[in-house]
Formats: sequence, C-alpha cells, structure tokens
Amino acid sequence: MAQKSPINADAVIAARKRPDRWLGQCKLIDEATSRVGTFRMTEPQQAAYDHVQEHAHSFIVKYRQAKISTLIAFLGLNRTMYWPGRKGLLIAESAKTAQTLLERQRFALKNLPPVIRIDSELESTDGITWPSFSSMRTLTAGDGNNTPAIGNSPDIAHITEFAEFKDQDNFNQHFFPAVSKRKNSWLVVETTPGARNSTAHLMWLKSLGGNGRFKPLFLRWYLDPSNALPVPNGFTPTNEELRLLEKYPGMTMGHVVFRRVSLETEFAKVGPIGFAHKYPFDEYDGWEIVGGMPSMPTDKIQEQFKTAIPNPTGRTVRFENYDPRRTYLVTVDGNSYGSSGDPSSIKVWDRAARREVACWDEREDPGLCARRAIELAREYGNAKLMVESNKAELIASCRALGYENLFWDDASHPGWRATETSKGEAVAAMVDMLREDEIVIKAHETLTQLTLWDGDVSRRVTMGGKRKHHFDQITCVYMAAWYFRRYPLAPERSTRPEIQGVTPEGKITAKAVNAWLKAQTPKGRNSILGRH
Repeated sequence: MAQKSPINADAVIAARKRPDRWLGQCKLIDEATSRVGTFRMTEPQQAAYDHVQEHAHSFIVKYRQAKISTLIAFLGLNRTMYWPGRKGLLIAESAKTAQTLLERQRFALKNLPPVIRIDSELESTDGITWPSFSSMRTLTAGDGNNTPAIGNSPDIAHITEFAEFKDQDNFNQHFFPAVSKRKNSWLVVETTPGARNSTAHLMWLKSLGGNGRFKPLFLRWYLDPSNALPVPNGFTPTNEELRLLEKYPGMTMGHVVFRRVSLETEFAKVGPIGFAHKYPFDEYDGWEIVGGMPSMPTDKIQEQFKTAIPNPTGRTVRFENYDPRRTYLVTVDGNSYGSSGDPSSIKVWDRAARREVACWDEREDPGLCARRAIELAREYGNAKLMVESNKAELIASCRALGYENLFWDDASHPGWRATETSKGEAVAAMVDMLREDEIVIKAHETLTQLTLWDGDVSRRVTMGGKRKHHFDQITCVYMAAWYFRRYPLAPERSTRPEIQGVTPEGKITAKAVNAWLKAQTPKGRNSILGRH
C-alpha cells in the first residue's frame, strides 16, 4: 500500500542512529496484564542491546523469560525497515515462536509515531515487505528441513532458541558462513542452554574461547530483579544456598527464595540440574548431558573452564615460562604425510604439578612438527619428549634430529606405542585424574574437545551426521596421564646439582632420596636448600 503517514526524514535518521531511543517508542502487549504498554529495556536487555550494537555477530546464552527475543526482534525491524533493500530473517525453533515474534513486530510497526512509521507494502503470513524493497521474513527451522538457501541469505538474521533446532550442524555449515560473508551483515543467535555436545554447545564454547565468528554474551538470571521473590519471615537458607550466595556476587536472598520455590514446584521432578538448564549460573552451566561418555567428570571439566586460556590454532601459547627448578614433559600427537589433514598437537606439562604450561595445535607435516616439538622441549629444560609412535614419520623425524631425551616404550621401540590396551589405560588414567583434580588443563580448546568427546579413542567422531571432529589435543592429555601414573615421582628440579635426581624415565635415584631425607632436618634444610 502507499505511504500514508507523514514521514519526517530527520526523525527517520535519528531512529537509525539511536535505536535505543527508537525502542522507547515501540508498543507491545504486556503478557501479564494484556494491556498495551511501551517497550522499556530491563538491565539484561540493556546488556544485550549494548552487546549487539558493538558486535556484528553475537551469540547470547540467556535464562528463561529474559525477554531477549523481543528485543532482538525489534532491533531487526529497525535495521530492515529504515534501510532500502535490506533483507531480514527471523528463524525460530517452532512456528508458534516465529509467529509470535512476527506479530510483535507488526504491532510495534503499526503503533509507531507517524513521523517514523514506514507503512508496509505487503504483509503475508510469514513476513513484511516495504516499498523500499526491504523485507522481514520468518522461518521455522525446528524440523531441520528449512535451512535457507545460501543464495537467499539475509543481511539481518535473528536466530532464536538455536539450541532447540533439530539440525544445528546444517545451520552451522551452510547458513551462518553465508550470512557472515555478506557486507554489513548483522547476526544474532540467542538461546537458553540445550544439549551438551550439540553443535550449539560447541559454537558457544568456541566463542567463549575466542574462536569462531561470534562474540559471546552470558546473561545471569540472578542479576534480574524479576527472578526474586519476597523473603518470608523466618526464612533460613540451607548450607547449599549459603554457598550459592557466596559463590555468585549479586545474588540476593530474594533470588534464593525464587530458586527454592521453583525447585519445590516446577522443577520438583528434575531438581537443581533441571533448574540450571533454564536458569544457568555461569557460562558453562545448564547444558544437559545427552549421550556422550557417562564416566567423563563433566563437573570437573566445567570448573577448569573458568581458569582456561584461549589457545588459537597455529600459535604457541605459553601459560607458564620455563622454571629451572621444575621438570617437564612434552606430549605430541602428530600427523602423517599425505593424510586426510588431521591436526597435530603438542603440550608441555609440569611433571610435579601435572599442569599444562604450553601448547600448540595446527595441521603440519611430521618434519616441521618434530622440529617444533623439539624446540619446545629444549625451551623447557630438555624435557622428556613423548611422541605417539604410530605415526612413523614423526618419530623418525625426532630421531633424525637427534633429540637426546626421547621417550622409549622399551629398549627397542622409540616413542609411545598406542595400542588398544595402552589407550584404554591412558584414558582411564585421564578420567580418574580429572575426577580427583590431579591434572590441570589450561587450554580452552582442549577442554572443549573433552566436553564433546564420546570416549572413542579413534579420535574421529561424527557430529550431526556430517562433520567429524579430531580430538588430537585429548590424545596429548591422556598420554600425559598415562606417563604420570607410570612414573609418578617428579620432584622439583634445582639448579643445585646435589638435589637433582630424576632419571630420564622419571624414577628417583637413591642420591635424591638421601638428599631429601637430609633436608628434613633443620641443619640439613639450611645446608641444602639455603635459608629462607
């Protein structure tokens, strides 16, 4: 239809420049009262607004009823209606959700002040079209059959409740890259947590680690006053609730009451895990375990995420510099010449602390990988170099380069022999050490691989029916765990030769034991270690 409203150009320009002020002129029907009200941003919505205005591609993990979907839907309306030729797309997990958000956009459009309202030219059951050839369409992707063709990719895309999509992997492979390549594209993915090990979960973890196309934002339910209830007289928090108050700054007793009431009613059958699925406490919380490796201590892995550091591919990352008082182990999972392009991975470990101190990961031929591993081993005090010997080219390169502290499985076999038995022992050692907090992983991507791993020591696991993941970094972890269990004693290295006593195999010499015993006396401690 023809434009009937008295459009003001200056007002339209202002609406484009300051969407936050424009939002204050949008109308919506309040779900609680069924009355027409003006859109007002809550604190979580303000945080989301600031984030998506700053970043072109955003991934938001939220809690239930954070009202982020409405905010992003309105912003999508602003970014299409006022820009000629722009195509917007809102994709939801269900037809009901898509229709609800479209109706909110239509209601807001029709109730805008006339000076900034651009009347639609055509309205259909699935979208709005303006005379300027801009459009906003909706699509249901929950059934996995409606991924938009690359040729029709939008400029503006809003993906709501992505973790509920049936074919997330197809989306990740085809739709997202196509949108990302479009000039001035604006892409927002927002969702509550879904299944652990899903494509959505992988994308979220990668974004937290600084990898991938998305900038992450996590919204905390306990910072929202609407998730707090009045505290009854005589209310006494449990020890668990007191720990939550201490652990999560900003949580009030009102939020504790809200959680307790929710656990007694809506989440009575599923308990705290079910509550966290809808109201996650932190960035790594709330993703449900579906399949995967039951024995993997996911709670321990989640804790290590909180102190993890991004480790982008192709770059050596040093979490700790070499300390001459320490002894080190280097584990290597390499590739072969002319293979399918599996990555190679190198990790450096503090043997006494059983803590990762450096890493590298990238696709590289065996010769270059061997040189890189040896360089790192020399950097960390001529560390024990443990190479998976199944890749003959890699172990041959290490031997040809003449590194003197190479691990031998036995007198006739250089490197670590990866058999089904040794792999089984290594994986068991890794799981046990993770469960007992006996091994510390610093690389964010390694923890991501552990989260997604299904326990298949072949390291190739099909994800979503189309994609395969190579768990090269995990191999380096369970190799280290095997070594730590086989050679458990690794005292600190000293620059004083009289207290060094670790053989290349990790065994303690009698001299080292005697030195340690002597050091236990006050006189001995002063003479050997020096006064402190």
